[in-house]
This record gives sequence, C-alpha cells and structure tokens, in this order.
Amino acid sequence: SGINAEYGGINTVKTTVDMSGCGFVGTPIVTTSLHSIYGEIGHDFDWVAAFITGQSTVSNLSKDSFQVYLRIDIYDDPDKGMTPQDALFFDIHWSAFGYICD
Repeated sequence: SGINAEYGGINTVKTTVDMSGCGFVGTPIVTTSLHSIYGEIGHDFDWVAAFITGQSTVSNLSKDSFQVYLRIDIYDDPDKGMTPQDALFFDIHWSAFGYICD
C-alpha cells in the first residue's frame, strides 16, 4: 500500500489522513507510528525508518483529519531527501481516541 504523499518542503513529504468516517464530534487524541514495508517487497531497507523524523508528530489535527510530515536527511546531497515516491515504502499506523456522540 504505502503512504499517498506530496511534497511538504525541502527533503520533506506530507500526507493527510482522513478520519471523517470515524464520526468524531470533537478533536480526538491521535498517536502515530511509521512502519516500513520495504521488507515485505523483498528489500532489506527497514533501517531507513530510523532516520526519518516527524513520524510521531501530528499536525493540523481536526475531528475529520490530520497531517504527518516526514523528513529524511541521511544523504550529503540535499536533493536526495524524502520524496513522495519514497513514501510509498512506508505506512503510517495511527489510532484516535475521542467522543463520537454529543
């Protein structure tokens, strides 16, 4: 599957998670983590996830969605940072806790 991401700045991608189907009536508490799916497709590249920052930071949180920005700086060349194509090799695991009724 992988993350559907877009550019979010230098060496950074962002993804928006849609929670509108959860039915929250207020802003929930959200926790996130990053999972590498490289190993599942035959690559031994799980170690890259350790160099990605932002995976547990929730931004622009509302009752219907939130965003996560992922950044990687393991290369000397700033043009070799995180790209939307790289994000396809990761999943964001998330959980949300909040009220679903008034």
